Amino acid sequence: MAFVSFENSSEALPVEPPSDTGFLKNVLLRILLTGPLRFKGLIILPFLTRLFPRELYGVWLQIILVKIVLSGVVTLRLETAVVRYFSSEPDAKRIIRGVLAVTVLCSLALMLILLSFGESISRVVFGVEKYHTLFLPVALWIFVSASMQVGLAVLRSREKIVSLSVREALSAVWMVVSVTIAYWLQLDILALIVLCILGDVALLAWVLAQIGFAVPKVFSYKSFYLNRKYVVYSLPLVAGFLLLWITNSIDRFVIVNMLGLDNVATYGVMSQYSSLLTAVLNPINFILFPKVAACWEAKDKSGVQRYFSQAFALSFLLGAPCIVGLWAISDGAITLLAGGKYLASPLVILFILLSILLARIYVGNQYVFHLLNKTYLLPFIYGATAAMSFVLCYVFTLRWGLVGAGLSRFVTFLAAACILTIFVRRKIPSPIPFGVSIKAAGAALVMGGVVYWLPKTTWPQLLICVAAGASVYFALLFLLGVLKLSMLLHLKNSFFNSLGRIQGKPIE
Repeated sequence: MAFVSFENSSEALPVEPPSDTGFLKNVLLRILLTGPLRFKGLIILPFLTRLFPRELYGVWLQIILVKIVLSGVVTLRLETAVVRYFSSEPDAKRIIRGVLAVTVLCSLALMLILLSFGESISRVVFGVEKYHTLFLPVALWIFVSASMQVGLAVLRSREKIVSLSVREALSAVWMVVSVTIAYWLQLDILALIVLCILGDVALLAWVLAQIGFAVPKVFSYKSFYLNRKYVVYSLPLVAGFLLLWITNSIDRFVIVNMLGLDNVATYGVMSQYSSLLTAVLNPINFILFPKVAACWEAKDKSGVQRYFSQAFALSFLLGAPCIVGLWAISDGAITLLAGGKYLASPLVILFILLSILLARIYVGNQYVFHLLNKTYLLPFIYGATAAMSFVLCYVFTLRWGLVGAGLSRFVTFLAAACILTIFVRRKIPSPIPFGVSIKAAGAALVMGGVVYWLPKTTWPQLLICVAAGASVYFALLFLLGVLKLSMLLHLKNSFFNSLGRIQGKPIE
């Protein structure tokens, strides 16, 4: 069955030829294996909001935010270069050793900075100085997380989706276990961080063994030598990564300095709830990058166009019902999870949900610059987006509070996604599946109308809402001709064949 190109509204969801590994199949496989990871935040949310007061929960959210960004910085984004070039690398172990050596060195430098300027950094991150003592264990956690990213990037470059996803799932399970232990034993936030580190260290050792990495007794200067293309490719990504993180996270820092840690906690709960949307959107870009990179290296530009078009379609087919459904049940779900004190205007959640979809489209389009080896342009793109995000967030939050912070995210990513989509289509003219997207949006709105009027005050009622909404949405997709039975049967066979193959061979 040939791939369908989406040039009119009558086209159905595409399925790739049986001989291909299957973009759609890998996305669904990734969703299945990592979907539960996205529930990690919701599982631990009731424990944390009951274990810590609102201010201390706000501190935890800021720690997680800082860990995410600095874990990417201390690798100098070389793990992204691993995904881009590793498939053609003749000396794999040298590259792994070199990237990890850089990670160790940068982690030590970060630790020195945090210890030397802890109080000043604490004022920026938490709005007060008294939490600077947490930076030492946080720095160690960052080092472990960064090293894990390198190992998982190697697995990703080999398209070992099952192995990689299992490791990520185990990390999420350990955090849930750690939070549960902290709740029952009434541990403080420092003890909770130490518990999380212990589990991640054990998992890191497993991942390094999986990729065939043996820790040398001494890192020689050769360990720090990397192929020039890795460095040239990755260094611009560091600035770009920081600027993109600023775009995504500046609202938290504006809120903490303008409205306080209590409001950060409320906004963080709503963001954590909205992040369930990433369970279906993140796998699309995750699978897209190595796919388009392989096609590009093979001079298969039609394949690149095909994957970009399919990624756009899947973003709407999977994202639209999740956005509408999560918004429709938000008041009931957040009250049950964290309590009514963490509720704010439903507009906050709506703006955050829409911004997540737009951000994934924005990031997916940037892979064109990776393919063209023009990553040096990304910092300028990210810088313009970050500047817009900061200005809008400051002005809107000052005027409308938390609603303004959410609105600033939406407006920023709407403008950025539209501009970048137009620019990228000039470089790689992939057809935009307007027909499929419109049908998905229409079906999602009808589904949302059904869910909105159902009761949502207890967990059984919420589960009924989710089941009813999913049934209505997929039924409408069949009626509109977006889904076909033959396509689903083909996907089922391919999907279960993949589940039967656990990939785990060390890299030679």
